[in-house]
Amino acid sequence: MSYGNVSEQTVYISTLGTFELTLGEQKVSSDMDRSNRIWSFLAYLIMRGNKSVSQSELIDAFWPEDNNQNPGSSLKTLIYRTRIMLANTFGEDVQFIISQRGAYSWNSTYECVIDVNEFERLCALADKTDTPKEERLLYYSQAFALYHGDFLPRLSSELWVIPLATHYHNIFTQSIGHYVELLFEAGRYSDAVDVCTKASMIEAYDENIHALLATAYLRQGNVVAALSHYETATDFLYRNLGVHPSERLRSVYMDIMQNYTGLETDLESICSHLNEPDAIDGGFVCDYGFFRQVYRLDARRLARIGSCAHLALITLAPKKSDLSSLGLLNESMGRLLHILRSTLRRGDVISRYSGAQYVLLLPSSNYEDSEMILERILSDFRKVAPRQGQGLNITFKIQQLDCVV
Repeated sequence: MSYGNVSEQTVYISTLGTFELTLGEQKVSSDMDRSNRIWSFLAYLIMRGNKSVSQSELIDAFWPEDNNQNPGSSLKTLIYRTRIMLANTFGEDVQFIISQRGAYSWNSTYECVIDVNEFERLCALADKTDTPKEERLLYYSQAFALYHGDFLPRLSSELWVIPLATHYHNIFTQSIGHYVELLFEAGRYSDAVDVCTKASMIEAYDENIHALLATAYLRQGNVVAALSHYETATDFLYRNLGVHPSERLRSVYMDIMQNYTGLETDLESICSHLNEPDAIDGGFVCDYGFFRQVYRLDARRLARIGSCAHLALITLAPKKSDLSSLGLLNESMGRLLHILRSTLRRGDVISRYSGAQYVLLLPSSNYEDSEMILERILSDFRKVAPRQGQGLNITFKIQQLDCVV
């Protein structure tokens, strides 16, 4: 980090994505094999600035419900161990922690430059809409360069850390949106792609960031990359959160589809582009947003010709709720999709509805035929995946297509 002119007594402190203290050429990091309580105590003291922290406050912060008969002694031991750790790196002459009248504080002789404070300051400057856009872009760029991850990730379960981590995380996600919109306005689409790519690596579960990245690719003219990222992001969110695309992501998808082809006057060329490259047997797999449009189209068509179709929902439910069951579920959903594609007809439509469900559209099929198809799918799944069958409950529901749209 670089923050301009500072004295030799300046301590650089990184808290975003890691926890490090740097003084001159010496550095101590939470990556070292030390007790989390040492790092938590040190970070707590640093974040209080030069304010003194009483013993009672520290005991309440670190032993809130502890049955320890002598928390004061435990606190003194913690402070001693922290000082020894710091002395081993910076030398015994460097005294970061001082005590006075039963309270403790950071030694004000050493100026602290903390990345999270600088990050918040830069974002506040960048958010001022009356500031020239080029200056705002510069502030956002500098702030973004500081954010390497959430606040004190190793201490994320500490009660005092949680509200601060949430606060800085919210600033990050909100600022990314403002930053990228300014890049769009400036026509800096490649920079927007770079910013969104880094942001998606830091915050992989944020749908808005994925939508921004797909849009950035689209603004850049890279429609193939936009579609690829949309498909990758929605699949990732399905597998890990069990959610289907938000309205914003679906809106981005429609924008991608509208830009997927250029102006074309040759009808044969259009037909060639619309046709599948190979004669693929089995059901048609698509995104849920597209599935919904197919459903509505079929409902209109069936209402006109008086035919019928059925909607089916297949659900896999783990018998245990733990991480191993989640891995088993993801693997089983892949196996089930393979069975669905090979078992269903070319006119049947398949979409992943949630992390544990597939929804099927079965046109030109009565209830008895649909039920027989689903029973065969379940039987095939149990045959090819006996281990999965033991750890999961697999069920299905069938309903006649509602022709009112």
